[in-house]
Amino acid sequence: MQIFWTWPQKSQLPKRQTNHAILKNGLLESQMPFLSYMIRGSGRSHPPTCPEWDYEEYPGHGACVSLKIAEILKSLRSNTLCNLSTATDSRSAHFRMFCTLTPLGCEYFAGNYRGDTYPCLEFYGVKIESDSRVGCPPHTNLLAMNLLKAEIHRTIAALDEIWTSLIDHPVKILQTVAAACQIFKVFLTIHPYANGNGHAGRLILWSLLGRYNLWPVNWAVDPRPPEPTYTNAIKAHRDGDPRALIQFVLNNLH
Repeated sequence: MQIFWTWPQKSQLPKRQTNHAILKNGLLESQMPFLSYMIRGSGRSHPPTCPEWDYEEYPGHGACVSLKIAEILKSLRSNTLCNLSTATDSRSAHFRMFCTLTPLGCEYFAGNYRGDTYPCLEFYGVKIESDSRVGCPPHTNLLAMNLLKAEIHRTIAALDEIWTSLIDHPVKILQTVAAACQIFKVFLTIHPYANGNGHAGRLILWSLLGRYNLWPVNWAVDPRPPEPTYTNAIKAHRDGDPRALIQFVLNNLH
């Protein structure tokens, strides 16, 4: 899809300001000041007897995950799976993707957030060596996800209003992609699951875009999109420049 990142002119934006989100320079402003606070603090230690989880250690994980994702995306596109419920709460989809790829006795790793009251999830922290901003401590993870869920509801309400307005179609697309990328970035920064956050985040992005019939073609839920473009774009967004990630998604829409 040949839409390129430019800030829309004020005349292209809705004249009536929505109550659900503030439109500034064509981008839905995030109302999530909680995040910097949530990332601080460490909480209690993860029990040493609990296993770390890497689903990629399991034989046949690639085919298994790809099959499950294909089923989920088919359901999304046929509207047999609600894009709103998938975007606001990815736990059931996360369970479907990874339920056969968890350690024995820790089957609850699939479909539950870090910080949930399970023996090996309650104090499960994550650390990404390449970006220390990633990973809410487990004791604030559930609150962060509840706040994000509320933000997704507000954002979708604002986008629904935009799509019923008379503004130009390319501007609607840009607004939607920008908002979806913001939510995607925040989700990955929270990193709510012990593993499989990238897959869940990309599925959320698909769900948000699909609500407006904007289906990615080359932006795969599985496998991971091509590097280093993908990771660099996410890091740039965290640094305050969303343009690369937005353009990356725009380039992969049908």
